[in-house]
Amino acid sequence: MHRLLDAITALSAPGSDLLVDFVGQSVLDSPAMRPVLAGMAERGMAWRYGTDDPEELLTGRGWTAEVRRYGEAAARLGRPLDPDAGEGYLVRARRAPAHCVG
Repeated sequence: MHRLLDAITALSAPGSDLLVDFVGQSVLDSPAMRPVLAGMAERGMAWRYGTDDPEELLTGRGWTAEVRRYGEAAARLGRPLDPDAGEGYLVRARRAPAHCVG
């Protein structure tokens, strides 16, 4: 994931927007999610990376990030998530303007 974010950053002009969602490490560690994750792995779709701090990943690369938890978005839609399943994140980030990159 780090190499992918580094490549995206290198290819992004200052002022670019990035929309991304992150699976939280809490999802990967959740006992409630083990059957789902095992089923995905059996089908060749294993999740191999999760983070519960996506803002840090992006700000360290020159992005400002607005982070929303899946749980917040789901609750606003009247579809609360299982709190034992862990958390995911919806992120909108903007690459720092040229005068701030350095």
